[in-house]
Amino acid sequence: MVAGRVGVHGRAVICGVGQKLRDRTCTNPSPSAYGKACEGNTEAFAVCVNRPCE
Repeated sequence: MVAGRVGVHGRAVICGVGQKLRDRTCTNPSPSAYGKACEGNTEAFAVCVNRPCE
């Protein structure tokens, strides 16, 4: 199990296409000595579609 903090930051327009960014860091506890860092990507980007423009 990996402990840490996950932050989700989204930016989107009222209608049409927007974007979503997920940011992850291992801080609880932070890796020390020979500890392993979090496995996997630290960022994820996705395009999201909001309601159609009228």
